[in-house]
Amino acid sequence: MMCQIVIDNSKCDGCQLCLAACGRGALKLTADGIVHNDSCDCQECRKCEYICACGAISWTYQVVEG
Repeated sequence: MMCQIVIDNSKCDGCQLCLAACGRGALKLTADGIVHNDSCDCQECRKCEYICACGAISWTYQVVEG
């Protein structure tokens, strides 16, 4: 199964709690808003999703047969 984080910055209120919740630096703040930091070691714990009261962060899952 493959996971992918989806961040909808149009829903984001800028509280930055998701940044604080991630202990691995998987999210970063840019001029365009919150983005996934591809150079981090994301463990897909989903703490960022759970702490986001605006529903701006979600995860999609794709089942991969192999």
